[in-house]
Amino acid sequence: MFGIKNYNPRFYSNCKEFMFKNNFLIHKIIGQKLEKIFWVWDNNEDEWVKDCPVVLKLSDGVVTLCSNKHSDFSMGWNNIDLKDKPVPYGCKNTSLEWREFHSRGFDRVSNRRVESVEVINFLPTYIEDFPVFDLAEARIIKKLGFLHGVGFSFYGTSISVLNGLYDNNIVFFEDEFPSYYTRIIINKSSKVL
Repeated sequence: MFGIKNYNPRFYSNCKEFMFKNNFLIHKIIGQKLEKIFWVWDNNEDEWVKDCPVVLKLSDGVVTLCSNKHSDFSMGWNNIDLKDKPVPYGCKNTSLEWREFHSRGFDRVSNRRVESVEVINFLPTYIEDFPVFDLAEARIIKKLGFLHGVGFSFYGTSISVLNGLYDNNIVFFEDEFPSYYTRIIINKSSKVL
């Protein structure tokens, strides 16, 4: 997928199913140190390729996070080799490369241990503002919301990779979290599913 060798993510839109299928990985991440973040960079366009997965290099491996469509999200473990150059299918663009992502927010989480993993559910306030394809889907989304991303908490600050409607957004939060998101926080003492 995305022209990334051996990358075959499994996407979920339901938080409970996502947590059940990724339970072992979620608990494996807790306590690991976040070392670096990688994302695909387009040298010709001089910009991040936001529909490609975000890769977090932890002390014991790499976590891949990726959104798809408007309500699908995936998380994987050691399923991308950063030495392999991403080449989108049917594209002759060879200017893409994995590049280390930096921002002001990353300085606050760099080389710190993951305290908890946050499974983030999006509850739209006004369904009219959200692109849905039929009335039945609109009713379900308004009532239950959908899996919108995954966050990692570091004692007072967090980094989240969220679905940006067909692309990925890296967001840093301090204390306050927007009210249209609900978080399911999983830490060391959380019960294993």
